[in-house]
Amino acid sequence: MPNISGPLHQLGTSLLELFAALTIIAILTTLALPVFTLLEREEASRVLRQFMDLVATARSTAIRLGRPVTLCPVDDQNRCIRNWQTGAMLFIDTDENRQRSNDEMLLSVLRWRDLQGELSWRAFGNRQYLLIDQFGGLTGQNGNLTWCPQSNNSEPAHQLVLNGSGRFRFARDNDGDGLREDSQGRPLACS
Repeated sequence: MPNISGPLHQLGTSLLELFAALTIIAILTTLALPVFTLLEREEASRVLRQFMDLVATARSTAIRLGRPVTLCPVDDQNRCIRNWQTGAMLFIDTDENRQRSNDEMLLSVLRWRDLQGELSWRAFGNRQYLLIDQFGGLTGQNGNLTWCPQSNNSEPAHQLVLNGSGRFRFARDNDGDGLREDSQGRPLACS
């Protein structure tokens, strides 16, 4: 049992101890920021390369089988949707309606679980799918897939540009300002 008859000891922290703890937290946070930026950059690279692999698979499958293939954003029930955040699906699109029927062969489903950024697809005619013909070409659907970080201030946007023949290029920083530009030379914008 503690001795209560002696002088009272105050429990808690002093102002000096509080400032020391806050200084340590601030230093650790400053050291961790470059790591978060690196993680965002790796996430963007991973997702865009997975998308490139899906398009390459779609092109080679369409040529090999001589049939159209559709690549679309997918929900949990493997239905084509308009939002690319959850993943993508690749299937033989026999009737070319951009929706998979039970009798159409499912080639691949890629899920992006806990995506650490925002994905958006922009294409001619605002189509949220890619239809690859039996020759491996895109049916008038050149466009770009843009990845934006969750925090718009940390890492610049990344973009994968896809032309009508199914060839890729990554958006580059052509003027050296640290921001990648779109095809018109404007910095990529995240909204």
